[in-house]
Amino acid sequence: MSNSPSRLTRRQFVARAAALSAAPLFVPASVLGRENRPSASERIRIGVIGLGSRGFNLLDSFLAQPDAEIVALCDVHDRHHRDLAWGKGKAYGREPARQLVEQKTAEHTKSGRGLSELQVTADFREICGRDDIDAVIVATPDHWHAFCTLEAVRSGKDVYCEKPVTHFFHEGQAVYREVAKRNAVFQ
Repeated sequence: MSNSPSRLTRRQFVARAAALSAAPLFVPASVLGRENRPSASERIRIGVIGLGSRGFNLLDSFLAQPDAEIVALCDVHDRHHRDLAWGKGKAYGREPARQLVEQKTAEHTKSGRGLSELQVTADFREICGRDDIDAVIVATPDHWHAFCTLEAVRSGKDVYCEKPVTHFFHEGQAVYREVAKRNAVFQ
């Protein structure tokens, strides 16, 4: 990857994308000097673990980034409605997320640039085990954050994890030690 000022490193991208996910800021690619999506070798390949309300917010933010490519989705539920009765409110889970990503991908591929096939799974270890994924978003219920983060970092992934990262002090220590050991990017 070139070190020219107009291109982001993977670490810079994860840091900037995480910051953007906190605010509803969407800037057209033309403002950034990019009319088309970058080639596959210039994109960060991302897996999203946890497809509830916050997972969808993050998914929307990363789908708006021209340097990001969502290649894998994971949630234990095919479809759910958070704490509401079945069929009430917005649907979350694997199937609604798959539809969202495929819709956004179809919009991007009209320019002729193909994107990778989307993997949809109920087992986060399948995402962590993929060698072709650069970064993982952990947006599961919080009692799973440390476990999913550690698995992803040990598998060589950079990680954006929702708060709280852990429930227990010793889990936090395990996360920061593993991140340091692997020289991973962690937000």
